[in-house]
Amino acid sequence: SETRPAPGGDTGSAPRPMGQRGSDMRDAMAEMAERAQLISQEAGTKIAAAMKDVISAAAGITGFAIESARDLVQYMVRRGQMTPEEADKLMREAEAAHDRRPASEKGKPTASKIAADRARAGGGPSLVELKCYRYQPHTSDDDDSRYRTKKEVDEWRAKDPVKRAFAYLLSAGVTEQELEAMRAALADEIEKAIAQAESEPDPRPEDAATHVYAADNPLPDGTRA
Repeated sequence: SETRPAPGGDTGSAPRPMGQRGSDMRDAMAEMAERAQLISQEAGTKIAAAMKDVISAAAGITGFAIESARDLVQYMVRRGQMTPEEADKLMREAEAAHDRRPASEKGKPTASKIAADRARAGGGPSLVELKCYRYQPHTSDDDDSRYRTKKEVDEWRAKDPVKRAFAYLLSAGVTEQELEAMRAALADEIEKAIAQAESEPDPRPEDAATHVYAADNPLPDGTRA
């Protein structure tokens, strides 16, 4: 008898079992996922190299914000685009370059001094952004040892701004008893605020978006709300 080709040019070979077809599909998906990961890693490597060049170049610029560079480097470590050791070495190099700025640039007043002088001269208040180092992980699920070393955290703890302010006030003639009394008064105020908040009734579910979206606009649909 005549054997006719199957649709698609098949010469009549027996169809593969369903299980084999499923295995082939899984192999194909695994290969696609592997290729996608390789592409992502290659792109990430190129981005990381470019970021290193940018940070190294920017380290000598007047007014370079070293903490912004540190945030960027830590982000790259979290993404696996740089090891913690590479990040630590890069930041040491950036800080060294930053310290080599001319003395005339280093002597420029800080933002807080400019704001204080402006207020004393009757110019009114100023908004000063003060970026402090984060000692703790972002959340309980954040393993911060992946993107920073214990040595780095200890170095920043030694420069704690609250402790430095405490020491400065003592050197300026404020007594330790006065500072402790101020701390106790603030702690008492915080405890009272917590007690008041806990005594309030639970908010209504329908008020969840209050003061989040403009009152005159409809709420977004779906999961965006």
